[in-house]
Amino acid sequence: MELLIYAILGFIVLYISFQIFLKCIDWYYAVIRFSEKIDREIESDKKEKEKRATLKKARLQEFYDEDEIAPLTPKKKNNRYANLKKDPLKHKGDIYERFIGRKFEAKGDLVIYNGFIQGYNDKGIDIITVSQESKSIHLIQCKNWTKKPMLLDDVKNIYHKLNTYDNDFLNLDTQEINNFLRIKRDEDNIKSILNLTKKNISQYTVRKTLYVGSDKVVDLNIGKHLIMINSKIFKYDDMKIVIQEYQ
Repeated sequence: MELLIYAILGFIVLYISFQIFLKCIDWYYAVIRFSEKIDREIESDKKEKEKRATLKKARLQEFYDEDEIAPLTPKKKNNRYANLKKDPLKHKGDIYERFIGRKFEAKGDLVIYNGFIQGYNDKGIDIITVSQESKSIHLIQCKNWTKKPMLLDDVKNIYHKLNTYDNDFLNLDTQEINNFLRIKRDEDNIKSILNLTKKNISQYTVRKTLYVGSDKVVDLNIGKHLIMINSKIFKYDDMKIVIQEYQ
């Protein structure tokens, strides 16, 4: 009887030891799986950062391309031209954004080329200018359309984006802002402007403007919804529409 009890106790100890052993194996593989998951996430994050860096570099390269003022011609059959042939409309839009932005740079405003910096995450704001002198923030959308007609729905959509913008430009990297400026600024100066604007945002007037490359694309039916200021400037609600041909 005593031997039987010892045998049963021994079996129980053996069984418990075996279960502990199995649990240890489970924990071991769980740790491995968790470690592999972390490694995959790190690798994925690394690739995503590399992808973003490549896109930023490409946008910056486009911005400073030697052909930025005039469209490329078929004589310049390099990789840059081959890429632009695939998306000539984007190229026209990019040129127009630079053209408008540099007018404000020449005035002395801080110009943020939001469309170039943030790409598809620009929330419909191509350019943002900040003037400390007039305490104003200027939100700008540029449309260098030549064939697509601009309808009332287009104007309403642009106005909505400008009107609901959340001022996330205040959190942009100062070096990245400076990278796209033709007239370079001290990065501490850019940081100071952004900090002052953020601190006193309620004191700033927000202006909204849609720049259009040609009045020929504007649908005539929009006219009754606009207030004419002069032959090149109109107003839709509190948004200006400026006809500014690319020169």
